[in-house]
Formats: sequence, structure tokens, C-alpha cells
Amino acid sequence: SDPTGLGRWTSTQYQGKGKVRLRFISAYCPNRNEQGAATVWTQHKTYFEEKLSGKDPIDAFYEDLTKAIEQWLREGDQLVLMLDLNDDIRTSPFTVMMEKIGMTQLLSYRHGDATMPNTFQGGQRHIDRLYVSSTLVECACGYLPFGDFDHRPIWIDIRIPWRLGTKFPHLRTVSRID
Repeated sequence: SDPTGLGRWTSTQYQGKGKVRLRFISAYCPNRNEQGAATVWTQHKTYFEEKLSGKDPIDAFYEDLTKAIEQWLREGDQLVLMLDLNDDIRTSPFTVMMEKIGMTQLLSYRHGDATMPNTFQGGQRHIDRLYVSSTLVECACGYLPFGDFDHRPIWIDIRIPWRLGTKFPHLRTVSRID
């Protein structure tokens, strides 16, 4: 979970056979909104001004979550990150940070960016996304239609038995064509 106590993310870890671990992370990056003391961004800005010499809350989110993910990857966790980034995933610096540490934008990987719908009911951009570590790139995933909420639900189909070490999938060999 978020070490600052701000609730920017939380995670749940499951352990299977042979120390195989699967961690789910749910994260929220504040929207830059300075329209009052009660906004999440203003509350985070106040926290960082008092604790960390005025660090920008969005930059802090990117850096802190990336460090946490890097640590979990070093520890051998398989990761599923679902987040509301409040920024266009296709152009966000966070996307570059995730790619550098080996996390895959699963919805883009499986479906392509051209078919991605807006993810906030009043918006035009893709602000919600699903990232996975390399062991989970073959999982099915998608968006559901808007329902009772203002964001589209994201889903992922993980075959839990083989993801937790009880059965392993048949691995395909891929030849590179140059």
C-alpha cells in the first residue's frame, strides 16, 4: 500500500505453490485541480509541501508507484495494475516509466490503441488502464460499457490455477522474421 498514507494505491498479494505470487494493485493519480482545499490534488499538494519540500503530487505518484512496482518485480511478484491515471495513457510520462520497467499496457497489447474508447463518461481520453508484468501478457482483457459509474469497468481473465503454480500453460515458440 501507499507508504505516505494518502491512499494513492493499495495492493493484495496471493501466494501459490513454490512461492509463486500474484499481486493486484489498484491506483488513483490525482487530477490537477486547484479549485478548493477539499480536492484530492490540493490535499496531496499540501502533504508534499509539508513533508517533501513541495514535490508535485502527480510527479510523486509516478515516481513512488514506479519504485514500488520495481520492488515487487525484484521480489518475483506477477503484477496486475489497474489505475485511473487522470491523464491520457497514450501520451503520459507514466506510460514510458512502466514500459522501461517491463510492464505492458495489456489493453493496447491485446486490442491496439486505435480501438480504445474513452474511459471517463464525460471525457475524450483513455485515462484508465491495465498494466501487467511479462508473465500475464496472454491474459484476455477488455472494457465494459458505462453503467452506474462514471468510468468504464476494466476486466482481465487470469487463469488462477496456472498463475499460482499449479498448472502451467503450453508455451508457444515464436520465430522472429527479419
